[in-house]
Amino acid sequence: EDFLTVIQQDASDAESHSGLGYVRALQGERDTAQIEATSATLLGATRYKVVHNVACIYGELAERSVIDQERRQHEDQALTFLRRAIALYQLKPGTIDEFEQIRIEPAFHDSFRARPEFQQLLKQ
Repeated sequence: EDFLTVIQQDASDAESHSGLGYVRALQGERDTAQIEATSATLLGATRYKVVHNVACIYGELAERSVIDQERRQHEDQALTFLRRAIALYQLKPGTIDEFEQIRIEPAFHDSFRARPEFQQLLKQ
């Protein structure tokens, strides 16, 4: 509800859109989660924290996918957003280390972490 309140007050708040998308992904509301991921991306595409949060949405959607092809597609999306978050972070590092955030992020489950592409991200 907090995310919805902020969005009602300021529809351009990318972090609230990503937060709401993550909550909706956890609730299994795939379509709404993807809509919020898109909104967050459009509004916050230059901020690595927002892009990281969008990757988290796709990480959770992957975990909840029962079809292997769909799970793989969501993981691919998460990887794309993580690569972008890392690139943004490297351009302008902030107070939060993006690599450490990826390492400890609970939205990235074991099957996703096992992918060679995910492991490669952390070696940069």
